[in-house]
Amino acid sequence: MTTAKHGSKDALFRNDKTESYMITIVLVAIALTLNQALLFVKADVPNEPHTANAMWIEPSHIDLSAHTHDIGYKFNVTIWVNITSVPSPKQVVTAWQLVIIYDKTQLNATRCGYTAGTKSQFFSNITTIPLEPQFGSFNTTHNFVMHGENWGSGPKRNVPGYGSLSWVEFQVIAKPPEGQVYTSLIDLVTTGTRISKILDDQLSKTSFTSYPSTYRYGTYVYGPIPIKPGQNATIESNVVITKTTVTKNTLHFEATGPSGSTGWINITFPKINTTAIKVFIDGHRLKPPPFPIIITNGTHYFIYFEFTLSTHEIAIQFGPADDVAVTNVMSSKTVVGQGYSLRINITLANPGSYTETFNVTAYANTTIIATLTNITLTSGNSTTITFTWNTTGFAKGNYTISAIADTVPGETDTADNSLTDGWIVVTVIGDINGDFKVDIKDLVLVIKYFGSYPGSVKPWNPNADINCDNKVDIKDLVLLIKHYGEHV
Repeated sequence: MTTAKHGSKDALFRNDKTESYMITIVLVAIALTLNQALLFVKADVPNEPHTANAMWIEPSHIDLSAHTHDIGYKFNVTIWVNITSVPSPKQVVTAWQLVIIYDKTQLNATRCGYTAGTKSQFFSNITTIPLEPQFGSFNTTHNFVMHGENWGSGPKRNVPGYGSLSWVEFQVIAKPPEGQVYTSLIDLVTTGTRISKILDDQLSKTSFTSYPSTYRYGTYVYGPIPIKPGQNATIESNVVITKTTVTKNTLHFEATGPSGSTGWINITFPKINTTAIKVFIDGHRLKPPPFPIIITNGTHYFIYFEFTLSTHEIAIQFGPADDVAVTNVMSSKTVVGQGYSLRINITLANPGSYTETFNVTAYANTTIIATLTNITLTSGNSTTITFTWNTTGFAKGNYTISAIADTVPGETDTADNSLTDGWIVVTVIGDINGDFKVDIKDLVLVIKYFGSYPGSVKPWNPNADINCDNKVDIKDLVLLIKHYGEHV
């Protein structure tokens, strides 16, 4: 067995039967300039940190468009580590090695270097022995890049800590056919003839979690999609598009891709709209800046927008649409004695183009407290509906009141179908200030508002109306005295 010495190159780049080293890191990168190399300068803080112990590549996804990126395009990735502990009692690191494999039919690794110039940022404060990166064939489908660094002399790298190790430059060497996407999945591997590793001062390997990533290059093309007789739309994207339908002036579809990556969509849409083009993702309307970007050539719109994946419901609205909304939820008081009632007002609106009939459900936290059915609103109108919430049976505590209007057929903008009001305290009878006890503070408030009612000259505080009869009088004072001293 080969014995690795401190400060020697034998500690890394080893390939024998007794101790094999291999990490396969998924190549991911983000392209910033077409056909231009992009070298990482010093990388101090990770954009996508991982819990220790970990080794990972940033960015975790790279998505290239076949329309804006061509063969020869270059991009960089950066490899990071985060180490909390190592096997040695001294808790120091003396060497590291990384092995990156990638699809040799799609990419070519052209350069590799340390992230802090002559050394890694992870080893920036210690004396090291630099090692030249190695490039070669890993197997019949993949090539590899191997790079590492040894402690040379003096203090060693203490842990816990994180830092960047190397940057690797890649060049695109293959372009997918029109309407297709190349995808490469590369993993962090811990078995084989080469592995990535972190070594302590006893040359013991440190266990860590590896994180995969994806490289995607190409453009999916969907269409023609019939919008109206003789008028079609086309969708270009780096994500998978399914469930395309057109209902009442709205194009609907589902977009799916790797979670956390950036999806983009470019739609060529016939200029047949009768209202402004609106884009919705999961019922929420996109409003620039930055997206959507909508331009026209006189006969068609070109609608472009980006979003974070994984799966989303997309809608493109191009004409009159169905829409209902909850615009206000307001309670008659914010503190109520357990077993008493209060009024809740819900204001509903129809900002759409058609008359709608729908239901509304009100909640105290997650418990239904009212269902209001068969509400009819004509286009452009609103109404306020009042119901009474009897708190009998509800535990003392804080409650959040919300209202949700059912989605009407054909509705796209569902973000405004729900609204949450502030909190309501269900408490001890006689508690006016909501601190869950009846004491002198509450007595002072009853006296202060005694004789008041809604619209009276004297200021009105509905919370002082303990029995909820729209006035503060002797009955409220008697209730407070009866429960004086009680608390939760």
